[in-house]
Amino acid sequence: MHNTIRPTDGLDEEQTLLESAMHNLRSLHAQATPNSDEEAIAHRMLEQLGENTRNMVMSCLSTLRNLIEGPTPFPITEDDWPTTKLKLVEVIYAEYLHDLTLTTAGTKIHVKEFGRYLLNKYIRSLVSQGKPVEHFRNFGMLFFDVNDLKALIDCTSHENGTNFLRTIAQLFVSDTSTTRQWLSGQGILATPLTAGGDEFIILLRSQQALSQDVLDEAVIRFQSEVSSSEELSSFVNFKDPSVRDKCGNIKLPDTFTPSMAGGGALLSDAVCTAESYGKLSPAAIGNTFYDARLSIFDTLEKSAELGEQFDKQAFKLRRSIENPDMDIWAKRNRENQELAAYNQELRQEINELKRNMSIVIRISEEMREQVQSLLTTQDMDTERAKNILHAVDECMTEQIQLLASM
Repeated sequence: MHNTIRPTDGLDEEQTLLESAMHNLRSLHAQATPNSDEEAIAHRMLEQLGENTRNMVMSCLSTLRNLIEGPTPFPITEDDWPTTKLKLVEVIYAEYLHDLTLTTAGTKIHVKEFGRYLLNKYIRSLVSQGKPVEHFRNFGMLFFDVNDLKALIDCTSHENGTNFLRTIAQLFVSDTSTTRQWLSGQGILATPLTAGGDEFIILLRSQQALSQDVLDEAVIRFQSEVSSSEELSSFVNFKDPSVRDKCGNIKLPDTFTPSMAGGGALLSDAVCTAESYGKLSPAAIGNTFYDARLSIFDTLEKSAELGEQFDKQAFKLRRSIENPDMDIWAKRNRENQELAAYNQELRQEINELKRNMSIVIRISEEMREQVQSLLTTQDMDTERAKNILHAVDECMTEQIQLLASM
């Protein structure tokens, strides 16, 4: 399941790219004043908050700003203002930037923008604190796309689809899930995020270098938890008459098997990719320390999503062979389902026809041998015998060509 969009190979080349990237990031960091960078981060976070929350925060910030600028001595100085503002916004951001649809009272899951902020902050700490480039290897991302949500909604309801996604979100968030416990045992901190619709992201951070094998193992473990979940499987009951009616005239599987495609990518690979394409260069027009970090996050996400897409293609091919009934049901609408079912029946008829044609050809070959043997024992001129054998051969050729075209 290994994937990377970085056009390089070899540890030496990777090390060179990481060191070059760190050099460029430090140059960009040096060009930006601490205050301007903090203001950019705070502004970005404020934009992502809901309107009511944003207005409340802006009102508090305005009041605090007036106190700082007022005649009465205040413990926060003008120089402290950007840092103070950022800290206040960060607290609000972490508390309120949850997915409003999938978050429940007992399960809060942040949106992708919160993950962007976390990686932004992580890279900033590495650069500002002079950490070695090896720390880029301590961070990774998993990307998941839930399969068959449209089919599930079509044969049940939108509300059922939302509850289905909420249950998956709970699996990602719960510290008691077997995969989360396995990650914790590896010393890996996991931060689940929603990425829109039926997509999820999990950020992984460790105190030591992560490997692609660890990311791939985490993907497989999460997928196994989803596919083996009886609770998730219960969201579609193929024996329910209302479900059968909505699915149309197709053969349904016995049980619903939930699944999701997944891929993983390392931060170190994303940094190398961004560096090799000039995304981190201080010479790029308008490039800032903040923009460079956003480029790294986007590259990391694309790499993880690329792995997920390869995984989905392989999964669909595998399921079409191993579980054709489930594959037909998963088509996006009834017309496609019935067409897929018809195609499956047609393939079965063609295979049966091929078997019958093979038998006919074998019998024809035996008949030719018999005709040839009979002709040799009869008092028949050579030209007539040749014509008879030619007619038999033409019949066999037509049958063989018909079989080959199927």
